Amino acid sequence: MKKIYHRLYRESVSLKTLIGFFLATLIHWPFCGWLRFWCAKKGEMPRQREGAEVAIRMRRFREKIIDAHMVWMTIVMRQYDALPGFRIARGEQVIDIGGHIGSFAVHAASLGAMVVTVEPAPENFRALLSNTKRYGASVIALPLAVAGENGARTLALDPQNSARHGFYGTGRGGVAVAAVTLPRLFERCGKRRCDFLKLDAEGAEYEIIAAAPTELLASIRRIAMEFHLPPYFGLSEKQANLGALTEKLRRAGFTVQIVRENRLRGLLFARREQAGALSPSAF
Repeated sequence: MKKIYHRLYRESVSLKTLIGFFLATLIHWPFCGWLRFWCAKKGEMPRQREGAEVAIRMRRFREKIIDAHMVWMTIVMRQYDALPGFRIARGEQVIDIGGHIGSFAVHAASLGAMVVTVEPAPENFRALLSNTKRYGASVIALPLAVAGENGARTLALDPQNSARHGFYGTGRGGVAVAAVTLPRLFERCGKRRCDFLKLDAEGAEYEIIAAAPTELLASIRRIAMEFHLPPYFGLSEKQANLGALTEKLRRAGFTVQIVRENRLRGLLFARREQAGALSPSAF
């Protein structure tokens, strides 16, 4: 019975999100562009912001809506960088974990940031590469997952939602992917500091932060993270301890703000006034 309830609740959240997106775009988009997008299978998304164009996939209507919603939330609603103190500035070092099709990487690069973005799902990564190639050396895209340990992991592929692939998912298919820890990612990219870490790892955020040394966290100035809650996303109470995650960030010197969206997930914003640089011995 609990499984049925959880599934129904999850579907109700998805429906509410879809209706909200439908109405928000009706208000904000030119009517003809809105009508083409919603009523034509290959109706493209109206341009969201000059210099921050993201091509969405249109093979299936559901896929088109999911990609477009990610673009909408990231570039238009600025869900990760709208709060005071979180605006991305020119020249900042940004790391994007969970790049999907490149919405946040494009957003940050269009604002003048230097971006490292990682995405483990092969189809998503191909779209990410296509969307970020115009930014040249400003965006480094890597076909990787970030996790609590280095090594191979199985990524469960959600057949209904390309933004919901993850280690803890329950998709029918799976693919082996290379995973690295946050310190290894910093080392691989030659990073000694990070001005903005965006983290959307479908439940892996807990193991990523738990495995991150304090010295590495001290080199990060801002974190915008989507957190996922049990029993959804295949997570157990032991695996997904939001209190422990928050406490570790506070001990590392961050001021933490939590915004709960629903019983599935929410956003966590962590900020410090200054961040130090990692010493070479940290790797």
